[in-house]
Amino acid sequence: MRPATRLAALSAAACLATFAAPSAASAATNETAGAAAVAKPAVPVPSASSCAVSAPPVVTTTGTKTSVEMRLGQCPLGSRATWRLVSPSDKDVARVSLTGREQTVTIPTPDASAIGRYRLVPVSGSDAENGLMYLTPGAIVVKSGSRLSTNVGRTNVAVAATRFDLKAKKLRPWSGAVASLQKGTCRGSVCTWETVKSARTDAKGSPSRRRARPTA
Repeated sequence: MRPATRLAALSAAACLATFAAPSAASAATNETAGAAAVAKPAVPVPSASSCAVSAPPVVTTTGTKTSVEMRLGQCPLGSRATWRLVSPSDKDVARVSLTGREQTVTIPTPDASAIGRYRLVPVSGSDAENGLMYLTPGAIVVKSGSRLSTNVGRTNVAVAATRFDLKAKKLRPWSGAVASLQKGTCRGSVCTWETVKSARTDAKGSPSRRRARPTA
């Protein structure tokens, strides 16, 4: 039993030696194939690009409609992109489709419900090199127009604040606004400002005598 066992062990060792130690010719062939595989250039995988809409963050309206200039911002060449303009009441107002040119978008402002934050919701976009691309959402705030007028007299300064009334389609006295009187001190080209007095406006849009909290 011992010679047979020894012979089997030697046979197994010989088989392992045969597989573990390949011939010089086969090793050279494998090295050549590996070198050829490394030298072969890899095919680049296209990566998706991104694009955003460039528009003023805040616009002021003094009528039944407001015009806003929009264009593509930080986008690859040959880009085409579309956004939905959604009102504060979650209604679609316009479809904004942009290429390389600036576009004027009209926002209807018939009443006070049109005042607020508008969202730019991505729809689709592509560029000439990579095809489809990611679109960045945006936002625009529409505010009602206002004006502060002053009338300087010999002994006092009359101030009146007005705000555009979308329903009446005209400027009306702005009640409850905070008007501040500031004094400036300049040294060369650098000026510092200090609030001397502040007051809330009354029903006529003029500051009342009651002192109010200063605003920045």
